[in-house]
Amino acid sequence: MQYWNSDDFKKISAINSKNRMSSNNGEGPSLHTGGSVAFAEYRRRHKELTGKELRNDELFLMTHKTKNEKKWICGTSERMWGQFIPITFQINQFIKERGVPSHQEVSKSIFSPHFPETVN
Repeated sequence: MQYWNSDDFKKISAINSKNRMSSNNGEGPSLHTGGSVAFAEYRRRHKELTGKELRNDELFLMTHKTKNEKKWICGTSERMWGQFIPITFQINQFIKERGVPSHQEVSKSIFSPHFPETVN
């Protein structure tokens, strides 16, 4: 308990808090409703219950909206969803027209307009 009240710990804690808030345009980390359950575990449980693979969009909605009211857990999640849908549509169109793309093709033609920092 003494460590948690020490000046060293408080200094490190303040720095870490500031660093977390600097991501996502100052809004801090994206929240989710999954608690300590890993997303891979959500996928495993879903497949065990339904016999079907959980799609990325289904997993995102399941872990970023409230369970009963189906409201977004935070503004960052809602904005991410707004970017996710057009990208998913573009990927599906790309596959339909040209077949399954390589990682580099996806990065250059689909993600780069939205996330230029992801393209090497």
